[in-house]
Amino acid sequence: MKREIDEGREHGAQAVHVRSAELAGAPTVSAPRDCRSLTAKDPSPATIPVALFGYGEWSRSRWFPVLSQLARWGVIDLTVVERWARENSPAELLALEQEGVLRYLSWEGRLESTVSARWRAAYVVTNAAAHHSVIHTLLEESPNLRVIVCEKPCGEDINQALDSFDACHNRGVSLLMADHYLLRPGIQFLLTRPELQSSIGELVQITAAINESKDTGPGQGVIADLVVHLLNLLLALFPGAHFTPSVAYTAQAVNRVAAGYETYTLAIGKLALQDGPAVDCEIEGGKQLAADKKSLTLVGTKGRLHLDLMGNTLTLALNGEERKEERWTWRTQWSYARLILKSLSLT
Repeated sequence: MKREIDEGREHGAQAVHVRSAELAGAPTVSAPRDCRSLTAKDPSPATIPVALFGYGEWSRSRWFPVLSQLARWGVIDLTVVERWARENSPAELLALEQEGVLRYLSWEGRLESTVSARWRAAYVVTNAAAHHSVIHTLLEESPNLRVIVCEKPCGEDINQALDSFDACHNRGVSLLMADHYLLRPGIQFLLTRPELQSSIGELVQITAAINESKDTGPGQGVIADLVVHLLNLLLALFPGAHFTPSVAYTAQAVNRVAAGYETYTLAIGKLALQDGPAVDCEIEGGKQLAADKKSLTLVGTKGRLHLDLMGNTLTLALNGEERKEERWTWRTQWSYARLILKSLSLT
């Protein structure tokens, strides 16, 4: 299993190890002088054929704005695939199709189209239950495919995720799993500045939390929806580490939206570092709570690092003779733009 996990991390690293100082903004790309002829109706030979699977709330707000702009600029030839029949598809998609920005295909309708054979990149932003089947369908129907970017968790369980990575590896297709918390500027800053971690001395305690007052989100528990982000952050900062809980609590809100799923969890245990001792670690995730809190704190023998994932700030506080405090702040907006551009470079 270690081989599959290492391969998955290697692919995922391509998605997150980019320059941190520019992550929050839109891509620094200028539009071609004449965009009108570079549309889905009449794509340029240099245009990259891509597909976006899923047009739910997250796809519409985070992925589609970047992809549709790239389509307008003639960088990509965009196809949106969803479960709706054409007559039931959103009016804005049909309007953009008439404009020549994209084409829309229903899940069943794609089988009657030759478009899928041309796709070189695909973005899977469906619900987790469909990730595995969409990825395998793409591998079967798209011989020119070079890269798939799938939202976390890339399936309903670890077996589906590893099976997808294996299938893509055997086909020579890069599979990147997107986790938007890994794209936050503070995390990227820490990844590119390892001296910040060493400055706080030997690591003795880690506290990580994603708590939300809202009750919206995918129909799953907070372990699969929120805690997975925290584990991804820890594995990115400490490659090869392994978290083992010694005690864990789960709870359900009385008026929970997703029946049968936990709305709060707290796990206390040890994070075993690859090149060091095990560190006390506390991981918390919850929804429908009194206040929002999203943070990661690393405490060492010489100081602490505190990352505010909501305010996009990073604070370094050193004690002892080197006593000082330093703070970095980034814009609160963030974008998938550079991840998308990175994936397109792999085609």
